[in-house]
Amino acid sequence: MIKSVPLLLLMWVSLQAPLRAGDIWDLDREGPIDHQDTVWNDWFLRVSQATLGGVYKGDVWVLAQSIRFTGVAEDDVRLMTAERISVEGPIEGNLSAVAWAGNMLVSTNAVVEGTSHLQSGKRITLSGTFSGNVTATAPKIVVSGTFKGDLTLDAQQIQLLPGTTIGGNLISTHERDLPLPDGVELSGTQEQLESFQSFFEEQMRRLFWLLLVMQVVSASLVGILLLRLVPRFLGHAVDVAVGFRGPSMGVGALTLLVGGSAGLLFLSTRFAVGTGIFLLTVTGLLFYTGHIVMALALGATLMRSRKGFSFGRLALALLVGLILVYILFSVAFIGFGLYILISCWGMGALVLAIRNSQQVIRAEIPPNLQRTDPPSEEAPS
Repeated sequence: MIKSVPLLLLMWVSLQAPLRAGDIWDLDREGPIDHQDTVWNDWFLRVSQATLGGVYKGDVWVLAQSIRFTGVAEDDVRLMTAERISVEGPIEGNLSAVAWAGNMLVSTNAVVEGTSHLQSGKRITLSGTFSGNVTATAPKIVVSGTFKGDLTLDAQQIQLLPGTTIGGNLISTHERDLPLPDGVELSGTQEQLESFQSFFEEQMRRLFWLLLVMQVVSASLVGILLLRLVPRFLGHAVDVAVGFRGPSMGVGALTLLVGGSAGLLFLSTRFAVGTGIFLLTVTGLLFYTGHIVMALALGATLMRSRKGFSFGRLALALLVGLILVYILFSVAFIGFGLYILISCWGMGALVLAIRNSQQVIRAEIPPNLQRTDPPSEEAPS
């Protein structure tokens, strides 16, 4: 899974990482590594297994099957694995760690100065020293460390061992009140919650809204470019989509089916790969532009005025339509179907508009406007 999803680390980074010149990107490492050097810049690593024992001056981002951190981090550390995470060294920044199918251990040698967000698919053991607030989510959590801030635990089974010190509040989700064994010191208050959203789910929600905003912005830029370059053709496509709904949907679905199938067929052959790429590219562009046409039609309908549309009002109508359309696309269960339907509708309108623009215009010229050649003058004898 890790090798097939190299962009997962990039998607996670896009949520909060400021990208700067000089950052180190190691996304194609093969096999396990044992790193013991000093890294002066931010480091983005994707590898099968990682043992990190160096000194890290910048942020550390690691995506691997298993990770063991024994070094010194002077900034934030973000770890994501499928199996196991072990943190055994000091971290001066924040710690974010996700082991979605395995265990996580923060040993007694670990000292985390910043905030910690931890999630595991099986078990989390917290034995280190944490200066900031800690949020942990797992089926089972074992606590035996020192916590100077608030400790928030979301688990079906929570075990507090003697020697645990909590300087802030203890917040937990449990079927019943969480008992405090002898030897556990709690300076703040204890609060019981039914449930709360995990850190990983919050990150995925942020990623979803980030991608949605990026899609609206990119579609708006494409639509504004079309409005500037081909305003008459785009307006004609909108008229076709509104006035001929049935034919537009039928032509769009047929174009998507024929163009996509033919493109894939040619792409699988040895001698027509270029033709297949061309067909898939043209079909994809028409399909993508189709929902922009429908967004403009929706926005223009909502903002129609007797005074007509200026370029600014058309751009605003496009933006309003795209926001509404992408909200529909984000609806669970039916969003994808609406995306296919609306895009095919607009795609068919584009195809019909292109076909109409290629028709020859025949016009009868009135006799009084027909050109007549002047009589030639006779040459003097």
